[in-house]
Amino acid sequence: MSSALTVAAIGAAGVVTGAVVGGASGWWTATLTARHARAARRSERREAAYTEFIVNAEALHRLITASETLPDTRPNDTFGSHVAQATGSIGRTYIAVMLAGSAEAASIGADIDRKARDIYHWFTSTVTRLPLSPEEIEELHTHLNAYTSLLGRFADVAQRELA
Repeated sequence: MSSALTVAAIGAAGVVTGAVVGGASGWWTATLTARHARAARRSERREAAYTEFIVNAEALHRLITASETLPDTRPNDTFGSHVAQATGSIGRTYIAVMLAGSAEAASIGADIDRKARDIYHWFTSTVTRLPLSPEEIEELHTHLNAYTSLLGRFADVAQRELA
């Protein structure tokens, strides 16, 4: 009878051990899968935020550089509203970078957002007519060089983080 009890105890212990190991293995697999899925979603949100931010920042850059070749008009007419819209788009997409991106990307993004607003304020407060005067073109180039440098830094961060 003791050998029958021993066999039963060994069998029960085997069942319990198998259940514990199987349960732990299942829990571990589910946990790893959930973490991987969260990381993938976070990476997708980051990529989307960086991409949209770069597209909007480049749109403002193209718009501003086009001002050098525009015909004689007042910049506060439709051109000023386009600059305002592009600047607002940068501000909105910066929020996504701040929420989904790294601290480094958020810091550079804040600098880009600030510089975009500086350029907008310069355009709306300084420029009275297009085409720009030679002095205004020189000042615009100073703004654009700083802005372009920031865009390059942000693109480098994005490329490194999304690689």
